[in-house]
Amino acid sequence: MKKLIIVLMAAVLIAGCPGQPPDNGITGDGLAMTAFTNDAESQVSGRDIRLFLDVENQGESAVDANKTLIYLNGPIGTGLLQWQLMEGAQSAKLERNLDPYDALKDIPAGRATVKWRIRAPQMDSGQQKTDTFTARAYYDYQTRVNGQIVAYSEAESVALRQKGESLETAIFTATNGPLTITVRPIPDPVVITDIDETVTLELTVENTGGGTIYKNGLITSNTVGPSLAYDDLNRVGMTIDAGNLQANLAGTCTGTQELIGGRPTTLTCDIKVPRPSAKTAYPIKINLDYGYYIDMPMQLTAVGKNA
Repeated sequence: MKKLIIVLMAAVLIAGCPGQPPDNGITGDGLAMTAFTNDAESQVSGRDIRLFLDVENQGESAVDANKTLIYLNGPIGTGLLQWQLMEGAQSAKLERNLDPYDALKDIPAGRATVKWRIRAPQMDSGQQKTDTFTARAYYDYQTRVNGQIVAYSEAESVALRQKGESLETAIFTATNGPLTITVRPIPDPVVITDIDETVTLELTVENTGGGTIYKNGLITSNTVGPSLAYDDLNRVGMTIDAGNLQANLAGTCTGTQELIGGRPTTLTCDIKVPRPSAKTAYPIKINLDYGYYIDMPMQLTAVGKNA
């Protein structure tokens, strides 16, 4: 029995949804922070500053509000030299789901604005301090790949080439997200010379969204004081739907996979393909489910005043 190799390599698609350029944010290809602004970069003790975080779904999967958390990190509290949160929740929720841009109906991507109001700490006249605040968005996301491999018997492939015809090659398309996959079959097409062939799917997955991957489902809109363990990071849930070949799919092809050290990681999956009597296209769907977080910092200065 011979062994064929299909290589699936994750590629970077640094762009917004088709037909809709992304806003000028730090991170895209999923839930992007398009702006983190304030109504004053400095404030005297006891007075307030308002913060505004704009987010937009620049990928091609929906952002579920129940699986999304916006967290404001910084020296917030009631202690000495801390900024006091006067309005808004430090762990904030989205009010609704954010759908991706709909190119067919030209419906804009879902957007939302999260607001906070914080009060500058008490300090004496002549004193001042500058603090960094970081807005962090935790959310669950999905990247999907749809396509097919095309299989020929050896006899049919020879007959087609003798007639001057080309063999059909595979076509795969991927949705846009922090993790994206481009499928490049090797060989392409698949020519089966035996009763069946073991096809190895080699998947190289890469984090290119500028954020951090974690196991999906760990943080929700109800999480207070979000934290992740070391073993929660760089975990991706993978499922493969091979249609009529599903029964021939190896058990290691699905489940939680680790991107070691967050670096591009190659995964493999074996599947048996029977010799067809005629050209046969086998649909293959690959889903990656993961949690993801991105950050955007801001600096604010508190200035002391006389009591």
